[in-house]
Amino acid sequence: MALFFKKKKEEPEGEELPPLPPLPGEEELKLPEIKEEELPAKIPSLPQLAPAPQKPLPTPTPTTPLLAEEKATVFVRLDKYKEIMRTISEMESKLSELKETLDKIAGIKSKEAEIIDGWAAMLSETKARLDEVSQKLTKPEV
Repeated sequence: MALFFKKKKEEPEGEELPPLPPLPGEEELKLPEIKEEELPAKIPSLPQLAPAPQKPLPTPTPTTPLLAEEKATVFVRLDKYKEIMRTISEMESKLSELKETLDKIAGIKSKEAEIIDGWAAMLSETKARLDEVSQKLTKPEV
């Protein structure tokens, strides 16, 4: 099956059409003449129609649904109820585990902060001693 074909040679367009005949002028158009005498003096008026009786408008219906009873009874299958209660219990236990883990992390973080503060105190004490020794060595005693 070939996808490409040889391009067809363009054929020259047909012979030119002959020019159109000229449009007829106003003299050539023969329209019947209407005399003013034939026209009616006054256009007759249309008879008045009796007004249509008005129908009362229908009362609008509320588009929002009416509120249901506040204490509607809900029926749940017993196995579904037990499953829901088990799921809630599992969620509560996971929540308490997460709370304990968060408390442990906070305790570790506070111990870490104490250790870092201790290191910072040791570092500043060491710097103070080093400065003292450096001062004594650079100043000769008199």
